[in-house]
Amino acid sequence: MNGLQQQRFLLRSGMQGVADVVEVQRKTCRVNDLVEIKLAVGIHKPDGRVMFAESYSVVNINKVPFPGQKLKIWFIPQDTSYILIL
Repeated sequence: MNGLQQQRFLLRSGMQGVADVVEVQRKTCRVNDLVEIKLAVGIHKPDGRVMFAESYSVVNINKVPFPGQKLKIWFIPQDTSYILIL
């Protein structure tokens, strides 16, 4: 499944939630004010448990999330390999 197919799948079949940023690692150097980062997040499931997932993203250098920040996401509760950060 390519990136666009994954996004459509998550928006159609997943559920919306909130995730806490646990860790942020910068993976590449800055190019045109963009940087690739690796995020470790704790996703709050409806049953109260927290599941952990990792995601790579390209973001503006001025909008890199920080540990403790809350993010809106879409996810598949049974599979942490599919998350979409909004």
